[in-house]
Amino acid sequence: MQMKTSQVATVIMTTLSIRNLTKRYGNVTALEKFSLEIRSGEFMVLLGPS
Repeated sequence: MQMKTSQVATVIMTTLSIRNLTKRYGNVTALEKFSLEIRSGEFMVLLGPS
């Protein structure tokens, strides 16, 4: 008799996804091709000047 192997699927939900974001202030590029993905249950902190 053959036994079947059961597989458990893990689903990871993306809460926030940013891809290739560029931010300019006139001729000044503050951010270029920024990508970020935060998944459900993760905690993320971005620090910088305000």
